[in-house]
Amino acid sequence: MHSAIRWNKHDPYLKCEESASQEVEWRFVESGSAIKTQLESERCANNKVDQLLIKDPALEGNDKSSRGLKREAPKESNLPKVSIKRLKSSHDAVSDVNTQISPHDLVPTGSQWRNNSCAYDAICTVLFNAWREDMAESTLLWNEINNDILNTLSTDFASHVDSHTGSACYFLEHIRDKLRHHLASMDNEFAFGEYTSVHTIMDRLLVSGEPVMKSVRCCHGDHAVEGNKWVSSSCEIVPMGASALTGFSIQGYMEDFSVPSAVMCSECGNKLVCSFSFLFHPPLLGIELWHTPRLLDPVLHIDTGGLHRQYKLCGIIYFSESCQHFTSRVITRNGMVWFHDGISTGHSLDYESSDVSSIPVEDSTLAVYIRDVETLGVPRESAADT
Repeated sequence: MHSAIRWNKHDPYLKCEESASQEVEWRFVESGSAIKTQLESERCANNKVDQLLIKDPALEGNDKSSRGLKREAPKESNLPKVSIKRLKSSHDAVSDVNTQISPHDLVPTGSQWRNNSCAYDAICTVLFNAWREDMAESTLLWNEINNDILNTLSTDFASHVDSHTGSACYFLEHIRDKLRHHLASMDNEFAFGEYTSVHTIMDRLLVSGEPVMKSVRCCHGDHAVEGNKWVSSSCEIVPMGASALTGFSIQGYMEDFSVPSAVMCSECGNKLVCSFSFLFHPPLLGIELWHTPRLLDPVLHIDTGGLHRQYKLCGIIYFSESCQHFTSRVITRNGMVWFHDGISTGHSLDYESSDVSSIPVEDSTLAVYIRDVETLGVPRESAADT
């Protein structure tokens, strides 16, 4: 007999002396020891996660930060229990995609909202899932930016991922709060529990140790301009000028990377033009979307230094004026679009579609692109000429 139904001397098996036609009464019995073992296992798992979570001083004693909450925080009893290796997948995602999901097509995971964390939730969700698709290569490439905060973030990502399965061993809340405490120690504008913006955080994460872009002021009349050079070390691009107006694509802006200047030419009196260009291909690009673009290009083509690179859209961050709340969408390498809201979806993401072109642009505030390691070639115009 199977061990689950095996009799013993305390509960012996007795042959039924009644007739074979008489029904035997059956009932379910619960094992007290089994229930106790299960409860102990769950308690140990929760304690293990609790020990890893960073201690939040804002939650101790009088919670002063609660006065600045956008909305009433969910009661602890209503929040899902944190458990290890809990990832939510969607049956619709499998049925909607014609190709079979491979181990490389990882189901994204997100961060549960708490204490005005929505800006950090959106950033960590987008960056973590972009990094996780090629962990070793992403860590190596992101180090090119030479940013201590970003390097620490990628190291934290690596320390909480199972290198054999690629699945998250623990959720992102403790990584997110570590980032919050790190930034708060640097500047009061990142005070724990207070409002902050995605742009302010990304401005710290995407500052490079080397110049990323240069700007040259020039005159259409080819007159010499003094003091015409300007250098930026940020991988966060702020579109300006006519091409940054509503209705233009991001690629269109990259191909017309110039804006009129308020400075006049000393010889002809015409306005000078500031022309921007990349000094190298940064591994990450954040494109600020102050004006709603016509579309969110799935791929960007950038030429610099005689080389051509492609950048793939890996995430979009949104800001709702009415709710004063940040949300995000993650685009995986195989083109699957997932939605994350730290309050409503929590640790999980909702699968939406496999059509990147259908991504909503309304309320979009930041597009995150990652450099494609597989594309390297001569600029497109040069390739066409040959």
